[in-house]
Amino acid sequence: MKVVQLLKTLSETELIRFEKFINSPYHNEKVEIITLYKGFLLGAIESNVTKEAKEVFRTQYGWKDGKFRKTCNEVIELLISFSSLEFQNESELQRSILEFQGIMNKDWYRELAYKSIKITDLKEQKSFWTEIDLALYFMFIKTKIDSDYFSNEEFLSFYAEGIQVKKEFLKLSDLSSRVDLNNFKQNNYHLKMSHYKNLIPINNHLLSAYGLLDELFEGNITPENNSFYDRVLAISDKLNKFHSHTFLRHVLSFLVPLINKGNLNHIQLMFKLYRYGVESGILDIDIPTYRNISYIACQVQEFEWALNFVEQYKSQLPDNDQQSAHSFTKARTFWYAKDWEGVIRTLRNVEYKDMTYNLLARSYILTCYFELDDYEPLDSLIKSFKVYLRRKRNVSKARKDSFYNFITALDHLMKASERSDYKRIIKAKEVIANNPSTRNKDWLTEKIEELEAIIPQPKSKAKA
Repeated sequence: MKVVQLLKTLSETELIRFEKFINSPYHNEKVEIITLYKGFLLGAIESNVTKEAKEVFRTQYGWKDGKFRKTCNEVIELLISFSSLEFQNESELQRSILEFQGIMNKDWYRELAYKSIKITDLKEQKSFWTEIDLALYFMFIKTKIDSDYFSNEEFLSFYAEGIQVKKEFLKLSDLSSRVDLNNFKQNNYHLKMSHYKNLIPINNHLLSAYGLLDELFEGNITPENNSFYDRVLAISDKLNKFHSHTFLRHVLSFLVPLINKGNLNHIQLMFKLYRYGVESGILDIDIPTYRNISYIACQVQEFEWALNFVEQYKSQLPDNDQQSAHSFTKARTFWYAKDWEGVIRTLRNVEYKDMTYNLLARSYILTCYFELDDYEPLDSLIKSFKVYLRRKRNVSKARKDSFYNFITALDHLMKASERSDYKRIIKAKEVIANNPSTRNKDWLTEKIEELEAIIPQPKSKAKA
């Protein structure tokens, strides 16, 4: 057990003081911690921890396993506070320095940082170092200590600067957070970078990741740069999976708004990054990522790869949404590949609980019937879709109008095609012109152009 391993690093005198520390209501108000320490942990320090001993303790006090593990983590938090307060000084700066030293001198960071154990209440108190900060400073200190490079005065000066910027530093998003790159300037991201460069004068891969993101946001490098993709991969390959996943997410999040604004120059790069993330196992595949990866692959005509991805990663989706996300994403991939039969086969007998899936699935099937010139089921589905929209009260008016206008325009195009009626093409064009939010507008416009090429315009009557 981690808590027992950490307690064993204390001397006998320190253990006595730690017991007093736990019993002090100033430092600890939880009776459960005292119970665990005296009833189980003290004995565990002297002997090997066994499952039997743990079960005896839990049975005696009626504790569930969750309560036992939670209390163990609370003891670890108290142990960290105790270690720093052993050398408490009235100076806030000195106290912060010694708190950090307490963690580093025990060499606990290696034991704690990647075990997801809560070292401090960072998110609530906003007064301690993040795990990434600890990792970087740990690397720096170890390098300096190993080389016997700096004096105590230099050490204190270094930390004085660190403490000085800590408050503003912690206000900024770091690589472990979900970062909105569009807000980096507002958060003084360049200031953060200067602190990293000043405080951590060693070459490390995490700093390189920050550096590339900084260059990207500040416009010093663009995604079109020939070396950009290679730099992303070179950095990502040297980070652990967590940091590599987060770093890659940030690069992708920079590209998404550009693509959404119509800058399709980045589509190929985005696909390469997604493919790298998938094939290297770095990216976690949630439902939005699952759909996005398939969509981007379709945009670069990688249909076979997209279908293989959709099938292979279905099992990674949450059980409750797996079937819906899989069938819809598969059908959409077929649609972009112009496999109209595949779309109909995938969606024909599916009824989704999610309203968005239902609406989009019906619209996809409609387009497929039109592409196949299969007008009888198309006409039937157009009518049933109109009834469906009228009955669904939980669909917003704007969304209803968007789909209703699509159905209306498609109905005109179906009749134009059936009867070679150019006037119906004009009516479809009017629907789109008068309703800019019409669903599937690009597809409708494409079909209009195709029909205009084969259906002759009516000749105007000559004046007498």
